[in-house]
Amino acid sequence: MHLFICQVDDALTGITRDQLVQALHELRIGCGVHYTPIHLHHYYRETYGYRERDLPNAEYIGARTFSIPLSGIVTDEDAADVVRALKQVFE
Repeated sequence: MHLFICQVDDALTGITRDQLVQALHELRIGCGVHYTPIHLHHYYRETYGYRERDLPNAEYIGARTFSIPLSGIVTDEDAADVVRALKQVFE
């Protein structure tokens, strides 16, 4: 248990992943972007010539995925804080 991966449907919620991450940070909820599509990393672009739009499904998911902490030290109160913050952002 390390990270809890979430995906934002911006068409449904009206908020992008980056807007959500910023809003959560402002509410002091730790979260981040950890999974950029591999073909967009410098090494794979330079070595194999990958470009944006080569793998549209990976890019779609990558643009909408973020993670929140998940570990043995996350308390029920911590989890409730995350839920409250998400509700606040989406209201």
